[in-house]
Amino acid sequence: MKQIILVRHGENDFGKKRLAGRLPGVVLNANGQEQANQVAAYLSPLNIAAIYSSPIERAQQTAQPLCRCKSLPLRIDDGLIEIDYGDFQGKSYRQLRRIDLWKSLASQPLAVRFPGGETFTQACERAVAAVEGILATLQDNQTAVCFTHADVIRLVLTHYLCMPLGEFQRLHIDQGSLTVIVVSASGVIVPHINLVLRPFAGFVVKESRSPASKK
Repeated sequence: MKQIILVRHGENDFGKKRLAGRLPGVVLNANGQEQANQVAAYLSPLNIAAIYSSPIERAQQTAQPLCRCKSLPLRIDDGLIEIDYGDFQGKSYRQLRRIDLWKSLASQPLAVRFPGGETFTQACERAVAAVEGILATLQDNQTAVCFTHADVIRLVLTHYLCMPLGEFQRLHIDQGSLTVIVVSASGVIVPHINLVLRPFAGFVVKESRSPASKK
């Protein structure tokens, strides 16, 4: 059994009103820092072989407490980076709601290429390739933890849940939440999606049965 845990970065103030995208300088607020500490506390009992992060600051910040707890270096993987929203990043959500292309995300997300940015299909391909590459480095009974972004996690999940890519927006991923993908000789299971953490209570992620499987 190999295990990948996808962690969405913690809360930040910028993203409450504007699309942060890949902008520099978007950092965790106090609640986001607490979410990062909770992630470290919950995951500390696991046999973690490696910790990876998107190159974006808020993802790296969320990973740091776990790195310190496990005495492991943080490995940056560009495949885990936030969606390239191009010219849309930095705009307020009020501004975006007035743009026809943004409005079409609800009904035709795969037809959207963000101006100066990428498509969701491109983002899915590079994110899945990153996760598959990380899985290939793991030995049996090892876990890798990847700190990344909501849409990246949702796109990766469509692959492992065998969902149509265009349905990724049906999945909800909270800040600071965990999503677990387990790969074994019998196939792939997804035992936890959007697991929102609470103060440490002895939680350990274990393999479990799930109706969501991919052989």
